[in-house]
Amino acid sequence: MRENLSEVALVSDDEIIAAVRFLALRVRVIAEPTGAVGAAAVLSGKLARARGSAWCSPGGNVDPGLLIQILHGR
Repeated sequence: MRENLSEVALVSDDEIIAAVRFLALRVRVIAEPTGAVGAAAVLSGKLARARGSAWCSPGGNVDPGLLIQILHGR
């Protein structure tokens, strides 16, 4: 990781939830919260270099009830 890591960004749970919602509603990608951490960093402006970088690993491993809550903004 030391050879490839360029920066680290810390994101909040609220920023991760917002990223899951954004990915689902705007990009039409269902991402589990852990997979949306990189997107949260980019969307919150905490990660400057997004172009050409791998920053999202979507996965459908999210509880349907939790996903519904996230999408409804609860």
